[in-house]
Amino acid sequence: MRLWTEGGRDPSASERTSIDVGLIAVRELAEATGEVAELADKLSSLNNYFEDWPTDEQAASATDDDFFDDE
Repeated sequence: MRLWTEGGRDPSASERTSIDVGLIAVRELAEATGEVAELADKLSSLNNYFEDWPTDEQAASATDDDFFDDE
C-alpha cells in the first residue's frame, strides 16, 4: 500500500482490489478483544478505504449517509 501510494500516486484498480488485510484481520482476529480487536477494526477500515479510494473531495465531504445503503 505504501509503495502504491508513494509520492501522492493513486493506486490502480487492480492494486486496490488485491489487498486483503481487512479480510485476514476479520477472519484471524474474530475472537480478539481489547487492543487486538481495535487493531482488527482499523485494518478492516483501512482495507475498505484503500479499495474504495475516494478522491480528496469525496473523503473531505463524506457523511454517515455515504456508508449506509437505503433500505
